[in-house]
Amino acid sequence: VRSRRQRQMCIRDSFSSAFISDRSKAVVDFVHDLFDYKKEIKESLRYPDQSHKIIEQSKFIWGRDDEAIHIISELNSNEDFECLTVFGTAGSGKSSIFLKVADAALSKSLNNPSTLVIPYIFNATEVGESSRLDFLNYCNERIQSHFGIKDREIDSYLKDHYPDLTKSASNLFLALNKIIEENDIGLVKILIDGLDEVIKRDKYFIERTILISFNHSIRFRTLQWLVFSRKESSITPQLAKIKTKDIYPLLPKMSEQDMRLLILNEINIPPIQKKIIQLDQDTANSDQSKNLFISTVMKKADGYPLYVKYLINDLSCFSADPLSCMYIVTLLYVNVLIAYNRNFTNFTVL
Repeated sequence: VRSRRQRQMCIRDSFSSAFISDRSKAVVDFVHDLFDYKKEIKESLRYPDQSHKIIEQSKFIWGRDDEAIHIISELNSNEDFECLTVFGTAGSGKSSIFLKVADAALSKSLNNPSTLVIPYIFNATEVGESSRLDFLNYCNERIQSHFGIKDREIDSYLKDHYPDLTKSASNLFLALNKIIEENDIGLVKILIDGLDEVIKRDKYFIERTILISFNHSIRFRTLQWLVFSRKESSITPQLAKIKTKDIYPLLPKMSEQDMRLLILNEINIPPIQKKIIQLDQDTANSDQSKNLFISTVMKKADGYPLYVKYLINDLSCFSADPLSCMYIVTLLYVNVLIAYNRNFTNFTVL
C-alpha cells in the first residue's frame, strides 16, 4: 500500500507523461508548479492567523459593554505600562470580555498599520512547554510577516548583540521586538486569555515570554501585554517585576441589565425563547409583577454568566423532545400567571 505522498507523485508523474506534444508542456509545467505551490502554502501557514475566528466569536457575546469599553480605554491610554491585567473568578465572563476587547483592538489596528495586535486564547487542554513554543512561534510569524522583517536581519541582530544565544523561539521573539524598537517601525500589543490555564502546566511560561525583556535587563518601549486570568498566587509576584497595572484586580459581577440581555439572546430554542421574550415584554412596564423565570435565573446566577450558559445547555437537551419543551414553557407561563393573579380559564401555552 503506497503512502499518500507516493500516490500524489504517481499521479503527478502519470499526468506529466500523458502529454507528448510540445503544446502540452505549459500545462505540465502548470501542474508541477501547482503541486509545489500547495506545498509552499502548507509550510508558510504552519500557524494560521486566528484573528478572524475571534472576530466572529465576538459577534455572539452579550452584555459587559461597560467593562470592555473601560479596558479598551486603558489599553489605548496606558502604553507606558508593559503589562495590563484583568483578573476574575471562574465563570465571571473574562473570556467574553476578552473577545470584545480583542475585536475592538483588531478593528482599530486596521487603520493603523504601525500597530500589530496579536490576540491568543489558552484553554484547559493546552499541554505544558509545547503550548508555550506554539504561542511564541505564532507571535513570531505574525510579527515577522506584518513588519516585513527578513530572516537575515534576525540572524544579524542575534550575531551582533547576543552571539551566545541559540536561535530558539524565545530568543527570536526577543530579537524581533528589539529590531522593531531600534528601527522605530511599530508597536506590538499581545492579548492573552487563560494565562492561569497554561501556567498550571508550564511554570516557566511567564518568565520566558512576558518577562523575557526583564531577564535580559532591557525594557521594550514597543511591546505591551494585556492578560486575562484568574488570580493565581504565582502570577502577581512575577508580573510585579515589570511595569504592570491592574485594570481589574477582580471583575465585578454582571449587572442585572446585562444578565437579562444574556438570557433573552442566548436561549435560542423555539418556542422557549419566544415565550420568554413575550413574557418579559408583558412585565416590563409593571411595578407589581415581573418575569419570574428571568428573575429566578438572575438570583441563582448571582452575577455569574457561566450559570446562565449551563442553564441554556440544559434547556438545549430538551429541545429534541417536544413534550419536555412544552412542559418547560408551561411552567414559565404558569409562574407569570400566578404573579399576575389572572384567570386560569384563559390559559394557553402554544
